[in-house]
Amino acid sequence: MEVLVKLQEDVRVSISKGHVNFKKSPKSRISQAYIETRLETLEEQWRLFTDTHRTIISDIETDEYRSSSYFTDDVFESTHELYCDYKTNLKESLSEVVAVTSSSKSPIPQFGTSVSMPQVKLPKISIPTFSGKYTEWTTFKDLFESLVHRNDSLENVHKLHYLKAHLTGEAEQLLRHIPVTDVNYTESWSLLNKRFSNKKYLANCLLKRLISQTNVSFESSELIKSLLDTTCDCLNGLKNLGLETDSWDVIVIYLISAKLDPESRKLWEAEISTTDDHPTMSQFKNFLEHRFRSLEFLPSRSVKPNVVRNNIAVHHVTEISCPFCSESHRLYNCKNFAKEQVDARRSFVRSNGLCYNCMCSGHSVFACRQTSRCRVCKRKHHSLLHVSSPKSTDQNVESSSVDNSEVIVATSLPSNSSVHSEVLLATALVRVESQSGNMLTFRSLLDQGSQASFISESAARLLGLKRVACNVNVSGVGDRVPSVVSKSLVSFKLQSTLDPTFVIPVKAYVLKKLTSVIPKRKVNIQLSQSLTQLKLADPKFHTPHKIDLILGADIYSQILVEGIIKGSPGSPLAQNTRLGWILSGQVHSEPVDGSPLCHSSRIISSHAHNDK
Repeated sequence: MEVLVKLQEDVRVSISKGHVNFKKSPKSRISQAYIETRLETLEEQWRLFTDTHRTIISDIETDEYRSSSYFTDDVFESTHELYCDYKTNLKESLSEVVAVTSSSKSPIPQFGTSVSMPQVKLPKISIPTFSGKYTEWTTFKDLFESLVHRNDSLENVHKLHYLKAHLTGEAEQLLRHIPVTDVNYTESWSLLNKRFSNKKYLANCLLKRLISQTNVSFESSELIKSLLDTTCDCLNGLKNLGLETDSWDVIVIYLISAKLDPESRKLWEAEISTTDDHPTMSQFKNFLEHRFRSLEFLPSRSVKPNVVRNNIAVHHVTEISCPFCSESHRLYNCKNFAKEQVDARRSFVRSNGLCYNCMCSGHSVFACRQTSRCRVCKRKHHSLLHVSSPKSTDQNVESSSVDNSEVIVATSLPSNSSVHSEVLLATALVRVESQSGNMLTFRSLLDQGSQASFISESAARLLGLKRVACNVNVSGVGDRVPSVVSKSLVSFKLQSTLDPTFVIPVKAYVLKKLTSVIPKRKVNIQLSQSLTQLKLADPKFHTPHKIDLILGADIYSQILVEGIIKGSPGSPLAQNTRLGWILSGQVHSEPVDGSPLCHSSRIISSHAHNDK
């Protein structure tokens, strides 16, 4: 940690000195080549700084990272501000140099030539920045082509400079390593068009925005105005993509009129009832214009924001499955198991490494927290395993060991074996964009048994996410598990650590605490040759660490890709995702100490309940 922090401080000092030296540079030295060279040097320094920052937040333990001066002094944020100021000064100076060069090449009017000067100074036309969002591409492309791309007075090197100066986010990253030269402009512009001119995707986004507009539940000029403006914007966007929307009037009017408040809907039906002809989009627009204008004269109605109130049943990844018949119930509720003889039942529990008291896996009888006892003899074993009369020496020894709470897990293994069974849950490292635009790395649990996604209170505060009030009951597995209530919902963008181009929006409920550390103890296993060569979503899957995110079935279904590798018995199953390869399943591991291993999963609501 100390070495990495020193490296970050050295890069920070280099950026600061470069900024100071540039400000002190004489005007005679300021040229286009000089500024571009400094820009390239700055980008190399910033890339080194961000790469080292990712190493720190992904490889260093959270407690060590947050107790370091690097975290407490907020070195990353201060360096980012220094980088932005330096780069802004460089770009402004470069724009001035390019403007002076261009004006010197413009033809000078000859003597006697009449030059008409404008009487009014028009405002400067500025090109908006493009962040890589598909919905912003069409507007940016049209404006950039009209002002820069088709401007024959500009050389290609100047066009490329203007292009790169107006890109941020994914778009800026796409052209980051392309030098600003005359020959690279055509290639860069084609690269952007190929990436973002996805007409099919843009059309889907516009149609989704058109159809998913919020219903107007009461008479409001603002809401009706927003409904009209959004509808016109979507239809114009579809026309710009080459779609013929002139014949869509009946469909669009039906969809949008259904979103109006009851009184406005009644007035619209009254207006079109005088004729049997289909109404046109022009008539509908005029009606909405007159409607919101008339409502503007009425006093506004204050409405409290709707609070989401629903129940979400969350089933954790540890699905209930009977080890005897594979049905969805506990072993002690299995009718087929109860029909077996006591000797057969005890043999099954022993061979499968189950607890003699609660008949669950993952712990021995002396580590069992279940308070129930045998209804016959009141000793620490299940009533289904009670032996009324010993029949053999082996049974006497076994019964004694149960009564003295010394039955160990995985008794089917040889007596000199130190291998234990452990259930490995699928985890992945992901990046999340904070409110300030920074990407932070968190450890997530992939839970295909959950109907929703969740985020811890500490992670939500660290990201500074905007919250939406809600009142959602979160329940776990079984009727005995108490439910907890989430009071807020957040939205954020999740990015793969291995593929920065894969970004997915996530809505997650905020809970005070999600799970205990996963896994419960360090898992010592030897991965097969095929697994060691994979790019894992969580390289430290075997090390106990806290979970900041639980990604539910909705996210799980979107990240899966083709590819499953089944290892030998006792080794995990590998599954390919957009976040990397995830490992899960029952594994045989060597415990770090002599204490019994515990199952790593916990029911969400029981943990949150214990925190109250």
